[in-house]
Amino acid sequence: MKLATNLSEAMLIKRINRFLGLIKIGESHEYCHIRDPGRLTELLVPGAKILVKAVDKKGRKTRFELISVNKNGLHVVVNSGLHNKLAEEVLQMKLIPELAKYKVKASEWRFRGSRIDFLLSNEHEKYLLEIKGCTLVEGGFALFPDAPTEGAKALERINGIAAKWLQGRCAFFSHEKGYKIIFN
Repeated sequence: MKLATNLSEAMLIKRINRFLGLIKIGESHEYCHIRDPGRLTELLVPGAKILVKAVDKKGRKTRFELISVNKNGLHVVVNSGLHNKLAEEVLQMKLIPELAKYKVKASEWRFRGSRIDFLLSNEHEKYLLEIKGCTLVEGGFALFPDAPTEGAKALERINGIAAKWLQGRCAFFSHEKGYKIIFN
């Protein structure tokens, strides 16, 4: 999968709030959108090397969107929209054996006041799939979530809906292979 085009190297000066960062790109300082609600305190440190994408969209408050942060030579994707694009491609290619019998019926599916990343279906059943990125890695474990209250809400939502109405599951993406995912 090609994650993004027209990427530029930059440096994080500081994270202003959950969704806004101040970066240095070339010789100029710019604001960039951070599309990840996690804390990311181990990644978004002043001076971090990052990749950003220029976005030219009318009405947008920032000219750049944060794509990834370089940590120990690996680019950690911190753009939650890319996790879903990757998941959709994996689903379409049928790379997860347990889900190969399903097709993507809808993405960003709304059900009873909740938004679910994917509604999958086949001739006989429907299946909910929520996608989460694991960016916090400590001691050989990928920890989810890095912000416990947000992660708990996501898991409670899918478990509650799945238990009453449909089958469901959460899939986790980590930037490094070989890590076991545990709940933080």
